[in-house]
Parts: sequence; C-alpha cells; structure tokens
Amino acid sequence: MHNPTPYFPYPRPPNGPLRQLDCYLQDGGITGSDAENLRQEGLPWSFIAPYVHDLEWWRQQKPAQAPQPAKNWRAQTWGAAICLEVNGLSIWIDPGPLAPTPKAAPDLILVTHAHHDHTARLPAWSALFPDTRILMSTQTADLLANHAEHNYLLQACLQRTILLDFGEVRKIQDVEVCMLPAGHLLGASMIEIKAGQERVLITGDFALREVGGLKGADIPGGEYSLVFMASSGGVSDWFPPVDVRAARTQFLNAVAEAYSCGAQQIIVPIQSLGQAQEAYAALVMTQRAGGVPNLVVYLKDSVATISDQYRRALNTTSDPWRLPFAEAHDPLPAKGIIIMPEGNIDSISSLNKKPKSVHLSKPAIYTHAGLGEQLAFAVGVCCADLVIYHGYNTLLERTLLDLGRKIIIPRMEN
Repeated sequence: MHNPTPYFPYPRPPNGPLRQLDCYLQDGGITGSDAENLRQEGLPWSFIAPYVHDLEWWRQQKPAQAPQPAKNWRAQTWGAAICLEVNGLSIWIDPGPLAPTPKAAPDLILVTHAHHDHTARLPAWSALFPDTRILMSTQTADLLANHAEHNYLLQACLQRTILLDFGEVRKIQDVEVCMLPAGHLLGASMIEIKAGQERVLITGDFALREVGGLKGADIPGGEYSLVFMASSGGVSDWFPPVDVRAARTQFLNAVAEAYSCGAQQIIVPIQSLGQAQEAYAALVMTQRAGGVPNLVVYLKDSVATISDQYRRALNTTSDPWRLPFAEAHDPLPAKGIIIMPEGNIDSISSLNKKPKSVHLSKPAIYTHAGLGEQLAFAVGVCCADLVIYHGYNTLLERTLLDLGRKIIIPRMEN
C-alpha cells in the first residue's frame, strides 16, 4: 500500500539507528536489499525486520524454532479471550465480550490491557468467582479505575486484583506469571506463564513501533512452547507501517488539509483510550517541526483524564508528554484542534454550522501492529508453535507457512 505523499512537516529521527534507517525508507518501508545493507552496517535483524515490505525477502527468513513441549498445554479462544489449561490449572486471559462463562471457577484470570474487548466480562466474573485471583499491570488497573466510579462490580474487582510491575515474577500455585511491555496502550502487557521449565507467551494487542508516545514492544528472548500472537489491527497489506511518520500520514494530512482551507476549529472525535493519545502525539510532533503553527491542541473530558495518566507515566521518557497539555472546557475554544471522546460529538452538533469549524470524522489513527510488525514478531520469537488469534490476515498466514513457521489458527469454541 502506498501512503499519500505527506505534505505536513515532521521531525527526522535523531542521530542513531532510526536516523540511519530513515535514509532507506520509502512509503514507510524498505526493500530486502536495503535490509541486507543495513545488517552489514551493524543494525540487528529484530530492529530492521518490521520495516521490510518485501515478501521475497521474508520467504528467505528462518523462524526461531523451539523444541516441542513435553507438557500438555490445552487452549481455546473466543476473540481476544483465551482459556489455557496446564497441570490441572484453568487460566483465563482477557475475558472479553465473546468469552463464555466458565463452568467452574478459574484458578487465575489475567488481563493484558484495559480495552473493552479484553475486559468486558471481568467485573461480572470477579463477582461470580470471588476466590479466583486476578492479575494485571498497575497501569492497566489505573486506566480501568477511570470507569469504576459508577460500576461497583469493577470497583470490587480492582480492590482485590494483584498488581504487577513489568518484569516482576509472581508465583501462583504451580505457575509463574510475568508481564512485559506490549506497546499499544499504557499498561498493555505481554504475559509469560511458566509451568516447570516450559513457558507460554500471550501477546494481547501489541505494537513494535511507538504509539501515543509509548515505546514499542521488544520481541522477548528465550524459548516458548506456545506463543499466542494477536493479529488484530492490520488495515491493508503493510499498513500501518512500523515507521511512525508514515503511520501518521493519513491523519496529519487530513489536519493539514483542513488547516490550509482556512479551518480555525478542527474537532477530532475519537476513542479516548489509546487512539486519542496517538492523535495528540502525532500533532505535537508535527507542530514541533512547524506544522499547523497557529492552532493550540486541546484535550477534552475523558481524553484529558487518560492523557494525564500518560503524561505522568511518560513525562521523562517521551517527547509528546514532556510538557503539560491544554485542556478544553465548555464552551469550546473557537480556535484550535480539539481532541474529544467520540461519544460526545452529538452534544456539539451545532458547531457544524460554524463556517470555520471542521470535524474529522473517523480519523485514520492506528494503535495495533501492522503486517510488518506481526511478521517480525512471528519469525523472531523462538517457539515450538505459534497460535494466531484475535484477528486473521491471509497474507500473514500464507507468508509464515511459506517460510516454515508452524502455526495454529484456532476455531472459535461454542
């Protein structure tokens, strides 16, 4: 997929590997020959691979293969939800809206991140199974707490949840649980489950590129008996690309076009949890390079609440969040770019009558791994079997089969 030619300014990467790779980028990706040149220059495969938009190069790669597991890991999936059984334990991951109610109390419930399609049934299950232990990252619990004020079941759930920091190992009965950064959303975790000497990895939704100012995930090292890789988020072939500027092109071009046509108020109604922070990060970076210089970016309502959690977590490590942001109140500023929750747009429908106001309906904002990131992860992670769940991409499956990666596409259980 060829991205529209960007006409907004955007800063080049600083000196280092990204600046070195930037010289080869075209339409957000690089060729196989470019990849080989960069490897000769000393850049590691895991860094280069997500950028390669060349199927012939990919078909020459060799997956990192681990021995077949000795234990009998049994798994079922329902959308984002997984039921994993080992050593007589029942472990449920991400009880989303498609997950059936377990017939017996799970031994563990694990949560990768705070999005609704991974947590919808969590409050009800917590009430139904009060003795089941629930684990998630501290930042995921903080994000879920934003919705707990009027949800007493969620309040009760969070009060008894075990919180883990990234890299912390917690032993529960006969398994060890560890959470690793997944990118995608603040607090989002890849979850390692270790039973004896064997390990299983669940990615949940992830991204290897920066999203919303949040550093992308690393491909974990070591060997895994099973890896469950979420495949949601690919839009068309290689889009969104791992190159952050290219991934933001469609959105920033739409803003730049509205601005060039004289818009004084640009309203961006969007998902508050993750997409809004990616939109804000994109706008901050283009403004630092001179784009839309006369419009302040404002955040409103739950967008501002969640963004403040991003700012407090990332203000020492992420350029978009080093400075405080401007918050919009009612009445809305007549001039500026206003990022607001998508559900609030009906309450300001009268603004459509203002000649210098533009609504960017369904802005092109992406927070999941694209095909290049999924291929790099699927080939680079060392595992016996790869389970692709929570989404499906024919090109991904065909390419992995061509290069010899053993994959499992689970059917949805009744």
